[in-house]
Amino acid sequence: MLWVLWNLKLVNFQPAGLRDALYPIIIDPAKIMTRFRYNFRYSSREAFLSTRTTNLIPAGSFF
Repeated sequence: MLWVLWNLKLVNFQPAGLRDALYPIIIDPAKIMTRFRYNFRYSSREAFLSTRTTNLIPAGSFF
């Protein structure tokens, strides 16, 4: 069904991304931070708020 809607240009969601949307990848950055001594510039919340502002995601979105 999603494939049909995608090809009719009724949704802006690729069928190949359905599995990733249903079963998202959860990554713990602790291993990256300790192994490579890497510090993230922005928190997850800051990155989301920036994306929401820049990409015009509706104001009430929290996902």
